[in-house]
Amino acid sequence: MLKILSIEDCNGAFTGYVEDGEVYRYFEVSPQGVHLTSEFPKSEYGEYEHFAAIIGKFDPYAMFFKEPKEISNLGYKELQSIVKRMGKAQGGGDHEEREE
Repeated sequence: MLKILSIEDCNGAFTGYVEDGEVYRYFEVSPQGVHLTSEFPKSEYGEYEHFAAIIGKFDPYAMFFKEPKEISNLGYKELQSIVKRMGKAQGGGDHEEREE
């Protein structure tokens, strides 16, 4: 099962980080498809919080969920529904649910 760690809506496409087994991956998803552009072995980061802190230094706009959320796939529609739910749950923003 995949776990979403971070997601950002970028003008109709989505970017972020996902946990996929023993690796963290950076993704870019658009209606045209899924692109996994970077891979980070979990063994090099210890805990999730450490990974989020390290990536936050290199990608200061990335905001991570306090707790990763299980997702069924990295499809465009799946991510679109997550972003919609986040907006409704937080009145248009989800900053309380995420940490830097």
